[in-house]
Amino acid sequence: MNTSSIYVFALIGLMFLIAPKQWWPGFYNPTFFGVTSLLSSVLIILPKLIFRAKEICDREAVTLLRTTILIALLLNGMGELYLYQLYKYGFPYDKILHFIVPFLFVIVLTSFAEVRFGAGFKYSLIIAAFFVTIGSVAWEFFEYLSDLLFKTTEFGIYGQYKFIDTSFDIIFDILGIFTSIISLNQKEFYAKVVSGYCQGKQ
Repeated sequence: MNTSSIYVFALIGLMFLIAPKQWWPGFYNPTFFGVTSLLSSVLIILPKLIFRAKEICDREAVTLLRTTILIALLLNGMGELYLYQLYKYGFPYDKILHFIVPFLFVIVLTSFAEVRFGAGFKYSLIIAAFFVTIGSVAWEFFEYLSDLLFKTTEFGIYGQYKFIDTSFDIIFDILGIFTSIISLNQKEFYAKVVSGYCQGKQ
C-alpha cells in the first residue's frame, strides 16, 4: 500500500503540473497541488530510507509510521480537493483533522521510539508529544509560506480570519495531543493500540 501510494501521489502531482489550468475548479491551485503531491511521495518513502530495518519489529515500526504519514496526507489531500469547503455548510473538516492527525502521530511516534530505539514509555511519550507540537506549529508556518510562494489561500479560512482560524487550529492540535497522552496512559488502551505488535521487544 505504501509503495503504490508513492506512485499515485507522483502521478497526481505530474497531472496537476502538466494539465491545463482550466481543467480544475476555480479554488484549485494546480501548481501548489502538484508540488505538494510530489513532496508527499517523498515523505512516504523517507522513513524507509532513513530508518533502515533488518529485524521484523523494526520493519513493522517503520511501516506503521509510513502508514500514518500516508493517512495524514490522504486526509489533507481530500480536504484540499473539496472537503475543506464543507466549512460553508457548518462542517469543520479542517478542525477534525487538526485533532485526529496529532492524536495519531503521538501514539505512533511513542510506539516508534520504544520499538526502534528501546526508549522507555514516559520518555518516548514526552518526545513524541514534543515533536508533534513542533510539527503542528510548523504546519501553520508552511501554510503561511505557501500563500507567499504559490499565491494560495491556505493560511486562515481561504485567506480570511487568519488569526482566529490559526488559533483554533493550534487549540485542536493541542486537544489531540493531550487526548492521546491521556489515552496512552490507560493500560488497556496502550496494550491494544501500541503494544499490539512486537510485544516481545517491548
